[in-house]
Parts: sequence; structure tokens; C-alpha cells
Amino acid sequence: MTRALVLRAARLLMATMLCWTAAAGAASSEAFDAGRARFTAAFGETVNPYRELATFVMPGQVVPIEVLGATDGLRLAALAEGGRLDAVETHSWIWKAPITPGLYRLRLKGLNTNDTMQFNVFVMHPRSRAADGTLNGYPIGHYPETPLRNMDSYRPPQGFVEITPDLLDVRVSPHFRIGQFLCKQEAGATKYLVLQSSLPLKLETVLEEVNTNGIRIDSFAVMSGYRTPAYNRRVGNDTTYSRHLWGDAADVFIDRDGDGRMDDLNRDGRIDEDDADWLASLVEGLEETHTHLVGGLGRYKASAYHGPFVHIDTRGFKVRW
Repeated sequence: MTRALVLRAARLLMATMLCWTAAAGAASSEAFDAGRARFTAAFGETVNPYRELATFVMPGQVVPIEVLGATDGLRLAALAEGGRLDAVETHSWIWKAPITPGLYRLRLKGLNTNDTMQFNVFVMHPRSRAADGTLNGYPIGHYPETPLRNMDSYRPPQGFVEITPDLLDVRVSPHFRIGQFLCKQEAGATKYLVLQSSLPLKLETVLEEVNTNGIRIDSFAVMSGYRTPAYNRRVGNDTTYSRHLWGDAADVFIDRDGDGRMDDLNRDGRIDEDDADWLASLVEGLEETHTHLVGGLGRYKASAYHGPFVHIDTRGFKVRW
């Protein structure tokens, strides 16, 4: 082989390698990032494995924070934008929430690494501030006076999160934002909702499973998240104890093409209840192996107003419909 041919071959090989590298880089950039941290931390009773999570507290509430599973050699410090933060021991703190409702960020930051975990902590407005079924002019309605089967999870919520337009994009977890869960009722710019951290934690787990099964998406379309009792009644829902009222339920579907309806998940050329079944089956399988995710699961067919979708909640016991 002549020197010219050798050089040409080398250039072709280099060009091919560059193409492979570019393709690998593109594939890598498109790979799903679950958003998990290298450690797990408990904020009160909420156990968080992700780099970002929203939590919800009452004014002045005292919350223990503890790192549960740190990588060997990882040293962490805690930083809080508001309230009072006191160290208890290594990787353990006590935080007292401010008395003023609003968003306060609390970070666990690596001292010898770039590892971080951020809690977006919303201090809520106490329910006692709601008068005649409204809170600062926002219609809430009335929760049932008698809890379902006397379960604590069906008692009226302690408080409500105030959401102004500048807070709509605050993350409640790596792939979900608080604006996705607002009640659909017409109101002014300032809205209120109830949301439990267990819901985005479960949705993140399901989202990761969907990506593992070959459907590449970065979030679910949330058709319905929180509903006030007033709105639930207005839309004709006669389910007095719907988990949507307690902020741990979401009606979701997968919409990669942006047409506002469920995609063809099982690739049979149709969009119907079988696609809702495909998504629901993944949720079913996760609940069998992750008992802390057990909750309600509902499959819904398409109607004149919406495509098929799946109801997911974290009520703590198994219900199917």
C-alpha cells in the first residue's frame, strides 16, 4: 500500500471514529437520567433518593433531616435559605420552618464532591385560614367531616400550598413541576393546592420503568392532579373521598408527539384502552416489588373529551378499577 493510500485510509478511519464518537455522544445525551443522588436522605418521614424533591410543612414545624445511605468518604453540609437549621451529629440536622408561608430551599451539599440534594420546601397556609370554603378568595370548598373508615389519610389536609405564577416551574422531583398538579378550576393568578411528596416519588419510579421498557419520555402528561372539593363537585364527580382531594393522585398519560392524547404504547397501530393497560401493567408490577408504592390504580377508556389514561395514587392500600 502506498503512503498516499495509507494516509487516505487513516483519514477515513479517523472520520469514522469521529462519527461513532458523535453518535455515541448524541445517544448519551438522549439517555434517560433518573435524577438520582448518590445518597438517600430523610426529610421528616419522606425518604428521598433524588437530587431534587418538594416537601410540604406547616409554619414553625420542626423537621429532622438525616442522610441514610451516603457513599463512603462523602462529607455533606446542610444549607437552608430560611428557618433555623441546627446540626445534631454527622449527616443529621434539625430544621425549624419559618412561620411565613412560601418556598424555602434546603440543600445537602458535598464538601469534597459535587454531590447535591435540594429540598424545595413549601411552608403552607394553615387550613384554619380558609373561611366559608375559600382561602384568600380562592374556592376550596369543604372536605368531608367524617374520614373514610376513620382513616387518618382521609382527614382534611392541614394546610394549602400557595402558588403564584413565578412558582409554576418549581420542581417537585427531577421530572415534574408543581404547575402540572394545579387544580383546573378558573381562578386568579394565585392558586392553592395540596400535594404529597409520595405522589411525585411514585411517578418518578413509574417514569423510570417506562423508559426502561423502551418508551423514551421525560415526564407524563398530567390530565388531573389536585382537585379542590369545590371543583370536584362542580365537574360532577360524586366521589366524595377521591384521592385527588388529598393531593396524592394523578391521572396521567404518555404524549410524546404533543397532540394532547395517549400515544400508541403497545405499537398495535391503535390508540385505545390497551395502551392504558400497557402503562397500568408497569405500575402493577412495580407495586408488587415496591410495597411502599402500593395505592390506587385505574384504567380509563377514551371519550369524546379525552384519550385513554391511567389513574395513579399513593393511598397506601391496593384498589383497582
